[in-house]
Amino acid sequence: MKQFIILLIIASTCFSFKTTSINENLLGKWAGTDKSEIGYITFKEAGEAYFEVGDQIYGGEEFEVNGKLYNMYYTSNFEVQPFEIDFIVTDLNTKEVRKMICIGEFIDENSMNFAVGFDDVRPTDFVGPNAIVLTRVNE
Repeated sequence: MKQFIILLIIASTCFSFKTTSINENLLGKWAGTDKSEIGYITFKEAGEAYFEVGDQIYGGEEFEVNGKLYNMYYTSNFEVQPFEIDFIVTDLNTKEVRKMICIGEFIDENSMNFAVGFDDVRPTDFVGPNAIVLTRVNE
């Protein structure tokens, strides 16, 4: 999960926002385990996204990393399979926009396969170290 956060902060390609198609099953908090560390991704209906690792929460309208302020939202496209999820992070001072491109597929109502792309290449499958199974957290 630390890879997700690091990628969001150091990604270098700028993109603009696109229309989001909402799938109600995506909304909520999802847990994943990476190298024995549990992390969470939360998807809100208004488009905010949050990453949580340990006691650190990154995302939403405003969060701080190393003294800099950012916000994070997601867009989704459920018109393709696997569906696409993009996390969009904006530096609130410089207005620089960075994007992490991902794919997902629901296994069932409470679990999904999820994969993260690097170097602006969207993954095409759920195999390898950049893939994870997320499980819905019932709060």
